[in-house]
Amino acid sequence: MKQIVLICLLSLSLFGLTKGDKLDDKSIKTLNLKSDTIYVVDFFASWCRSCKKELPLIVKLNDSIDKTKYKIIGVDIDKEKKAGQSFQKQMAVNFTVINDDKNTLVGAFAPVGIPALYFIKNSVIIDEIFGAVDNIDKVIAEKLRQIR
Repeated sequence: MKQIVLICLLSLSLFGLTKGDKLDDKSIKTLNLKSDTIYVVDFFASWCRSCKKELPLIVKLNDSIDKTKYKIIGVDIDKEKKAGQSFQKQMAVNFTVINDDKNTLVGAFAPVGIPALYFIKNSVIIDEIFGAVDNIDKVIAEKLRQIR
């Protein structure tokens, strides 16, 4: 059974966007991406335990980044928009959030897990992180320094 689940997860990653892929025009427009800005796109949900741990650290990071170079965009994938908005308020999210209750963006990206972070520059995915990561704020800050 474990092998079947693993095979399913691996096959999903074959169809999802990954490092080096260019975003489609619809996703670029929905995310409102501009050239020469480095974006951190964070897929999260209220039911995700790891998201509850990571979001406060990402909020803290957003207070300290140079917003002329970097921008964090959240994508809340809760099916119930009001539940997602309540969660965002509870987490004191201080960056732009797209409520993807119709699963348009998450369907286009097809991440292998949640939380999922994508680093995007000039509409191309330049890095990604899936699942829970300790000290995610420090990990993101280091990746941003490396990307420039």
